[in-house]
Amino acid sequence: MKNFITMGLALTLSTLTLASKLDSSEFGQEILVVGKMSGACGIFKLQIEFQENTLMPGGIEFIERFWTTEAARLGVSLQDYAKQCGESVEAYKKFSALFQPTESNKG
Repeated sequence: MKNFITMGLALTLSTLTLASKLDSSEFGQEILVVGKMSGACGIFKLQIEFQENTLMPGGIEFIERFWTTEAARLGVSLQDYAKQCGESVEAYKKFSALFQPTESNKG
């Protein structure tokens, strides 16, 4: 389970359609959705890291039940949720890069 989750978080499966194909409202919504999902995925990753460091009895089972339940609430499998995490993290990185200052726009 631990390896599956780690691999799922590391996936870089898709490229994003950026602002050139979205109006400003859609682009803003996309940023919000990506931010929220990548944040949830960060919690997922931190739980795994915590478990790896503490070896809490029953920890992996709890994490698996928790995230399987969350995935089911969203209507997807845990595997699909992990895939979406990988895609969201990659999208977050791309959005972050869009908003990094460049030499031409530094004050």
